[in-house]
Amino acid sequence: AGGYVPHGPIHYYIGGYSQCGDLTTEFEKIGLSQAQVNDFGVWMVMLPKNFWRSYVTEAPTSCSMDTPQDMCHMKCLLNYENKDDV
Repeated sequence: AGGYVPHGPIHYYIGGYSQCGDLTTEFEKIGLSQAQVNDFGVWMVMLPKNFWRSYVTEAPTSCSMDTPQDMCHMKCLLNYENKDDV
């Protein structure tokens, strides 16, 4: 476990999300408490990696500054019309 501890924060540093808008305002509109907002932040780090590990998402093999955005993000592999997938 000791080797994992320094690794954990890297998901916060290089992961993250962009173009999400003003989330603070949106959270306030729906009445989320600070504890719920904190939980949301943790889940937004855990979910993508766990979905990938479970073959629910597919990550690009590489990205660069000139890669089109639609080719450089995770994609959901679930078929929401198939009840076995959801």
